[in-house]
Amino acid sequence: MWNYTGMDSVRLNDELAAAVACVTPRRVELLLAALQQPGSFTVSDLREVTLSDGGSLPRDVRALERGGWLRGDPPESSGRQGRTVVYTVTPLAIDLFPELARLVETAISSRPPAQDDAPDA
Repeated sequence: MWNYTGMDSVRLNDELAAAVACVTPRRVELLLAALQQPGSFTVSDLREVTLSDGGSLPRDVRALERGGWLRGDPPESSGRQGRTVVYTVTPLAIDLFPELARLVETAISSRPPAQDDAPDA
């Protein structure tokens, strides 16, 4: 699932780059709430646990679905028009946070010391 080139260069594959591109701080909060759900959930369920009262919640959940983080049933392509959508977390959402932590750790550990960090001569 994850493709990287070399130790000094970390590249995100297309799937990961597309998923990360749709994430905002608000959506990270929603993802964390979704990951805590025992199984499937609705927008109303997320509204309860996030104490969200704004109208942007359905839009944010749809963006996460388009980014591959969540899977909705019925799918968005089927024309939901007023039907309740039941969401589940995708494997991408489950795997991504640990993978991003690993990428950050790799990037930090492989960087050369900054000029300021060099020992005094």
